[in-house]
Amino acid sequence: MKRRAQTKASLLIFMMFFLLGASPSPSPLPEVKTELAVRASKGANAPTAGDLVELTLTVPPDLNGNASQPEMAEALKDGPKEWGNGRILWWKRSEADSGRIQLGLTTYSPGMFEIPPITFLRDGKPAFRTQQQQVQFGSIGGDKSKDDIYPPEPVGFPRWVWIVIGLFCLALVLSVIWLIARWNARQKSKRAEFEKAPRVLDPLEEFEQARARLEKRDLLREQKYKPHYFGISEAAKRFLGKSFQFDAEESTTRELLRELEGFGLSQDLVAKWKSILEEMDITKFTDRTPDHASAQSLPSRISELVAVTYQASPARREREARP
Repeated sequence: MKRRAQTKASLLIFMMFFLLGASPSPSPLPEVKTELAVRASKGANAPTAGDLVELTLTVPPDLNGNASQPEMAEALKDGPKEWGNGRILWWKRSEADSGRIQLGLTTYSPGMFEIPPITFLRDGKPAFRTQQQQVQFGSIGGDKSKDDIYPPEPVGFPRWVWIVIGLFCLALVLSVIWLIARWNARQKSKRAEFEKAPRVLDPLEEFEQARARLEKRDLLREQKYKPHYFGISEAAKRFLGKSFQFDAEESTTRELLRELEGFGLSQDLVAKWKSILEEMDITKFTDRTPDHASAQSLPSRISELVAVTYQASPARREREARP
């Protein structure tokens, strides 16, 4: 009897293991076609850290992409989200019925940017995911190892070039003599013109004038957020360029922050500029509508930041040093 009971128990255990081993494993999520494109910085031959990576998903009709959203959709409402070794900036549906979905990502580290599959949910349950992607990012400074391959060679000029230079110098000397002869006669009139010339505004005053003109247009009353954000952004960039004497108006946010760090601004001040510039970039370059209260307070917030930044600028020190 005891041996028969042991046999039945062994048989029961064997059947349990067999059933568990034969039970079907959950099927993997379907992967949708994912196309990758990189918006490289102007003049760059290859992507560098901070450039925008766009993923375009083509979702088959049976997966109902119009009713799906990425698993981090709620978190993206508060701003970009860390993902892998980079950040997801935004997502949107391209067209209502096409099933195409776009995601914007970036990384601030040079090297291979690994983009793991992104899961999309429908009714709170996983529905499909993107294909894994990767793209190589170069450093901001570029490859400097090839700069000194060839030694510099002396440059010589032919004789006719020296003759032209001599004639030019002679004409220049005669012109200077003629100008000096007329200078005394025109000195009084020039002095009068200088006295009547309008006062040159410093960068802080110029920014406040631009802000007043923008607020006078009252763009927010008509919910024209993009012109409002572009206007205040251009005024802020113009202020930074004139205060620190560099080409800011054509610079990206990443380039602006690098320039400000190079001028020795405090980390706290650079972090505030990074936060407010990225806030403006989201509205300027995506379809996301900002919070009305945030848009309304944007000019005053930037005005406060501009006033603090101007105190640490070379433009203020030069203006105070003038007699």
